Amino acid sequence: MSDVEEKLAKSLTAESTDLIPYLPYLLQDLWELGSSPKDIIEMILKYVQITEKTRVLDLACGKGAVSVQVAKALGCRVRGIDIIPEFIDFAEKKAKEYGVANLCEFEVGDIIKAVKVEKDYDIVILGAVGDVVGKQYKG
Repeated sequence: MSDVEEKLAKSLTAESTDLIPYLPYLLQDLWELGSSPKDIIEMILKYVQITEKTRVLDLACGKGAVSVQVAKALGCRVRGIDIIPEFIDFAEKKAKEYGVANLCEFEVGDIIKAVKVEKDYDIVILGAVGDVVGKQYKG
């Protein structure tokens, strides 16, 4: 298994990567994985002035529930990144279903690498990943 999968397993407090290939199946009935889209939208509205130029980065976006619903509610552009290809496929389908495919962009990727290269966002969301990301940046 790759280094990224090992990081994902650790973020889930798993001792091995054996579970990773089964996550899409185990979580097939759930769309909202992690943060509540409603809570994220309320927080954004409370603290950020939103325009059509507002750009949002959703790290570890899962199946895109937060990304899609933020785009739908606020009309801003959202980029979601997650390591599981099946989750990204699902997020793209939901964006089309909700009529925000033109506002949403999803990519399979390692969020540890993404934080080093992604820039110029007004909002960055990291809803639920465990402690692996934080450990990468301790000085």
